[in-house]
Amino acid sequence: MSEYNRLKRVVRSLMPDFTTRRKDIKQYYDVDDARMMINELGMQIPPKILKGLLNSDAALDEFVNGVYLVEDEIKRKIVTNRSIIDPQYQPQVHLEENLIGFTITHKREEIIFAEFKLNYKKKED
Repeated sequence: MSEYNRLKRVVRSLMPDFTTRRKDIKQYYDVDDARMMINELGMQIPPKILKGLLNSDAALDEFVNGVYLVEDEIKRKIVTNRSIIDPQYQPQVHLEENLIGFTITHKREEIIFAEFKLNYKKKED
């Protein structure tokens, strides 16, 4: 995940404009949908982190906003009717130091749509 992609995501999240673009997609999500999406990616997430994400309504709400932003950016719906991220977008989870990021791939470009700071320390071996 590049610093440029992170910066783009942060800037987009500061200035969301769902009013005009959401009309084209006509799909709205809630925290339960976010739980399903994150749970589907659960094999890529350590259990302690997964539990923390799934129990945080603030994180789930931010995740949903990230989904809206990426759908607006690529002008496509990325969530299936089963409330999971469509596998054609190759959703991935990236863990770096104290951050977890969620990405999709569109037109061979990896796009970060949600990123969270983690409040835990890794055990050193």
